[in-house]
Amino acid sequence: MDKKLVIIAGIAAVISLSLLIIPKIFPVGMLMATASGSMIPMSGYYAYQAEFLIGLAALLVAGSLFFLRGAEARQLSGLFLALLGAIIALIPTSWVIGVCSDDNRLTVAWTIIGGLLLILAGGLAARLAVKIEAAQKKEEDYPTVAG
Repeated sequence: MDKKLVIIAGIAAVISLSLLIIPKIFPVGMLMATASGSMIPMSGYYAYQAEFLIGLAALLVAGSLFFLRGAEARQLSGLFLALLGAIIALIPTSWVIGVCSDDNRLTVAWTIIGGLLLILAGGLAARLAVKIEAAQKKEEDYPTVAG
């Protein structure tokens, strides 16, 4: 496997892992008391439950980049990683799930930054997979003569 692709896959795995840990480092508001005295989860709770599951999927896709050999599989994994990053970046926004408290601005910022970095890493992995395939095809079409 190309060294650049290994580095990108490693960075994507670290970003995905950090997205799993962010809500633990910067906690979100989880429960709210109702008029009857019962406690119900706030929207931030649901947002970060969804973010955790999608972050876990992103970690698996980033890990798969280490093991995939075909250029199409690497390209598809990179594009899927970028899609997961976009979903992660959109989850805390008010028009998807949202986070209801201003106390969670730091968590929202880190989540959006992590999602954008996953988009970048996935796009770079997909582009690099295409370049590697083109270089291999060119080498097959014009083999070097040892002599």
